[in-house]
Amino acid sequence: MASTIVMAFLAVAVLVQTKPPVAQRSKQGSVQRTSVSVNEPFQSFRTIDGKLTLLNNQVLELTNTVDHLKNTSPKHGRGARSAPPWARQIRQMRRPVFTIQVITARLRSMYRRRHQPFGIRVFSTLHKKAITVDRRLEAVGKAQDAGTAKNSVADLKQAVLALVLQFQAASGGYGALHCSPGMWACCEPKKREAGIGAAPEGACKWTCAQRTRQCTTGFLGPRTRLP
Repeated sequence: MASTIVMAFLAVAVLVQTKPPVAQRSKQGSVQRTSVSVNEPFQSFRTIDGKLTLLNNQVLELTNTVDHLKNTSPKHGRGARSAPPWARQIRQMRRPVFTIQVITARLRSMYRRRHQPFGIRVFSTLHKKAITVDRRLEAVGKAQDAGTAKNSVADLKQAVLALVLQFQAASGGYGALHCSPGMWACCEPKKREAGIGAAPEGACKWTCAQRTRQCTTGFLGPRTRLP
């Protein structure tokens, strides 16, 4: 189980990296920023990818901290009011998790306005899993001894793994999608099949659609600009 978790964590680091859209300059030299929703959800995918990579590294550091204290100090601060030595790490880890919650909530609202139910479902699921990670972090922060903290960290790893896998299910393959000018990126729901490695709920198959009405069962991504 431990090796499976580590491999899934490391998979985040090798997700397809694409450069974020840069602001365009007009003939007068002023910067023209495009609407946020124009490049969504791909722009947000890149941000979430970076936050998950950061979170992965922080989980490894937290594990090392707790394991070291387990070996040298089985009990921490019994009766003391001071914060546990991993408190600062927990505060730092909650920042990227909070960012993911904000992004997924915003995307959920965007697809609600667009009346695209599958988009709502995909980002609602991601949002809930990010909330679960935050709750697991809170549990580690409340641990008063290294033994309890270690058990809480194990639960945290499982929660982060679930978030990573859900993100990969939603974003997998988007970076390799090359739609012709004027076409729309479309996330079609992947068919769920029984067995190991089956696509989870909210898994996307990214395709190109000539017209928006061709993406009826899924949700729309960005449109490739015309030349």
